[in-house]
Amino acid sequence: MLNLWRPLDYELDQVYYTSSVGMRSSIVEIGRPDGITKLKELVKDADVFFANKRPGYLSNYHLTAEDLASVRPGLIHVEMTLYGPTGPWAGRTGYDQNAGGVTGVLTREGTFENPALTEIFVVNDYLMAWLSAMAVACTLKRRANEGGATDPSFTCSRLHVAFAHGIFDKAYAREVGNTQGDHAYLPPETFEADTPCGHYKGVTDQVKMAATPGFFKFPVVPRDQVSLNGWLDNNSHSH
Repeated sequence: MLNLWRPLDYELDQVYYTSSVGMRSSIVEIGRPDGITKLKELVKDADVFFANKRPGYLSNYHLTAEDLASVRPGLIHVEMTLYGPTGPWAGRTGYDQNAGGVTGVLTREGTFENPALTEIFVVNDYLMAWLSAMAVACTLKRRANEGGATDPSFTCSRLHVAFAHGIFDKAYAREVGNTQGDHAYLPPETFEADTPCGHYKGVTDQVKMAATPGFFKFPVVPRDQVSLNGWLDNNSHSH
């Protein structure tokens, strides 16, 4: 996996380290003709293109699902939005808490007069990532059998609506939470690694596959660690 940034993109180091485990990193200026050309050269050898940008961002640079399918037939193009790609709020930007506010999740956690965040603070930061990973795996299988390009789209507010239907009664949750048996809190499996960014300890895959065990070849790397020129030269015939 290759995580691409524009030169002035910024992220807090701790957030970057947490969200970029297993990914290599490089910088490309897609606002320049040579930068967009380099990006599309990368796309020609890609299976999945993922973007989590504000509405309209990708179309400004001709990076929509339709644009990139013409560059790489069969590409899986994943995009996330707050309120969906169509409708009166399609162009609005925001975060997890915006979706929780408009769908009533924060009211259910607190009250109408005093809304509250969920116990885990954010919902979509986790669920949308998990669902998109599952969608990509299913789409790769379907593409192998049927062919074609696909553009899975995920909407924060729609996911919050689905999440709200699964909220337990809080009294029941307190009663059964961390009891023995099916409701016991199991400690997550973790891994540690010495990386160029320091010693890292984090959560690893919680599901083990006997035939294809997971591993992190690049646990955590600094931003802009990969030369795109070298990447294109070394990966011209691999996926």
